[in-house]
Parts: sequence; C-alpha cells; structure tokens
Amino acid sequence: MIKKEMICKTGAVLFAAAFMMMIFTGCSPHNTTDHSADNVANSAVSNDPGAQNNVDGPNDDATISTETGCPFSDLTWASTTEDMIAAEGNDHESYDSIYKGMTYTYPKTYLENEGIIKYMFDGDGKLCNISWSYAGETADDVLKVYRAVCDDTEKLHGEGRDDNGVGNYCRMWKREEGTIMVNAVITNDSTVMQIAYMSAEVSHQ
Repeated sequence: MIKKEMICKTGAVLFAAAFMMMIFTGCSPHNTTDHSADNVANSAVSNDPGAQNNVDGPNDDATISTETGCPFSDLTWASTTEDMIAAEGNDHESYDSIYKGMTYTYPKTYLENEGIIKYMFDGDGKLCNISWSYAGETADDVLKVYRAVCDDTEKLHGEGRDDNGVGNYCRMWKREEGTIMVNAVITNDSTVMQIAYMSAEVSHQ
C-alpha cells in the first residue's frame, strides 16, 4: 500500500523530474521549454499536429458533450469547485493551475490502486483537466498499473495511439470530447504514471 502522505508530498517532485525527461525522450512529440509537470500533457496535445485533425472541422461548444468519459470521477466539464467539494469533500490540497486557475488534489483509488486525483480549473473557473497519478516503488509496479489503466481506457474509448520513448511510455486517445493521455516514466530515480482527461477546449486550442 502506498502511503497517502508519500504521494501527496513527493508526487509533484517525482513528476517534475520524470516528465522533464519525457519531454526530450518520450511522449511529447515536439520540443518544449516548459518543464512544468502538469503542463506536459497539455503541451503534448497542443503541439501535436494530429490533435486538431482528429475532428472534422470546428465545433461549437454547445454541440460538444460536457461528459468527460472519465471512470474515476463523476464530475463533468460543466462542474464547479462547489460540485467538486460536494463530490470529494473539503480535505484537499491546492496550488496554481497551468490554466491560470487552481488545481485541487485528493487521494483517490482507481482500479484498486491508491493514487491522487487532480482537478484543474482555468482562470474563469472552468474545469478543463482531470488527472489521476500513481507513484510506485518499482518499475514493474508502475508498468502493471500503466497497462491496467491503458486496458481500462481502451475498453471505454477504443484503441489509442502509442508514442513511446526510452524509459517512457505514452498512449493517447483523440476524441471530440477531449484528449486522453496516459504516461509512465521508468528511470533509476522515478517510477511514476499518470492519466489525464482534457476538455475539448484545451485539447484543440
């Protein structure tokens, strides 16, 4: 069992180190100078020329479902921080979001694994990213969870696209409702993985 305290206090450091390596060797298909852990998934999508080609022409926001398709949260893209607190409680940590709003984190079990869920809001208070992260003790542990998460996502959303690098693993799903990205980093220093559900607005901007 991974301790809540360890994940909460060291998770941000682990992801910062791990995803900096991912930028240069793995999932992100283009170079970027932004080394923020939370920014990697969004940067990879916005820099990927295939991300906007996934849908046929522009879509009016009103025609896109507010459902996230996320199996580890009941919130929708229309949910507010009040909705989040009603669903998850007041026992959260928070920090500035890469979307110029706030990020809120809670302990969350997904597929029988203890991790952390992150709700990211933009400067207008719109929910735009729901992520779940897991910090394992061994490479085998993280790979097992990564593959289980990919399998679960594939059952829900069909086949994804792999974009792996040395020591890194990445699978993406391009959807009209928003992009899904599963990342894992296996190095001597870091064994971490994350799945991120991004809204259509931040996926295709």
